[in-house]
Amino acid sequence: MSMRMSRKMRVFDVLALAILATSLLTCVSMAGLLVANSSFEDPESNSSGVFPDNGDKEWDYFTGSDWIATSGVAGVLDPTNSSNDPTAPAGTQWGFQTGASAFYQDIGTVDADTTYTVEFWVGDRIGFTTATLTVSLWAGGSQPGDGTSFQLGSQAATLPSTGGGTQWNSLELATHGSDYTGEALYLQFVGTGGGTRQVLIDDVSVIPEPATFGLLGLFALAALLRRKLMGK
Repeated sequence: MSMRMSRKMRVFDVLALAILATSLLTCVSMAGLLVANSSFEDPESNSSGVFPDNGDKEWDYFTGSDWIATSGVAGVLDPTNSSNDPTAPAGTQWGFQTGASAFYQDIGTVDADTTYTVEFWVGDRIGFTTATLTVSLWAGGSQPGDGTSFQLGSQAATLPSTGGGTQWNSLELATHGSDYTGEALYLQFVGTGGGTRQVLIDDVSVIPEPATFGLLGLFALAALLRRKLMGK
C-alpha cells in the first residue's frame, strides 16, 4: 500500500470517527430529556376529594413542582375503589383533567432541528364523556401561552373507543429549525368540554430524535469509501 493511499485512509478514519463521536454525543445529551412524575404517582391521592359522581374517588390536585395546572380542574386520581375507571397502566394513579383545563411541565430546553415523539396512555371514565385532548410543545416564556412563548407543534390525541377503555398514543411534534434553540421547552396537555367531561392520562414520555442521527449515515458512507480504497 502506497504512502499516499495510507494518508487517504487515515483521513477517512478520522472523518468517520468524528462523525460517529458527534452522533453519539448528541444521542447521549438528548437522552437526558426526562418527564418528571410521568406516571402521576405524586402527590399520593387521598379520600378527602369528592368527585362529581358517587364520591368514592381518591384524588387530589397537582401540588408538586413538576405538573402545573393553568386552568380548570386537574390532578391525580386513584381508580382502585371505582368501577368507573380503567386501571392505570403505570403505577396506581392517573393524571386527570375535568372540563376545559390545561396543565404543563418544563421538560428541558429546545434543541435545533429535533423531532420530539410524545407517548402516553389516555383513559376513559364510564359515564363521563371524554373531553378532547390536545398535546403541545412550547418554547420560551415562563409558561405555555403566556404571550411570549411560541408553540412548536400540537396534535390531538386519539381517545379510547369504548367507555372505561384505554388508548396508547405516540405523537410526533417537531421543532422549527434553530430559532428557539436553548429556550425553555414545555409539554402541555389541554382538555376541552364543559361540566364533568373528563379525560385520564398516564405513563408520559418524550423521545427526542435529533436530525444529527443522519450523521450515522455519513459514518457508514465514510466506512464504505474506506473499504473501496483498501480494495484498490
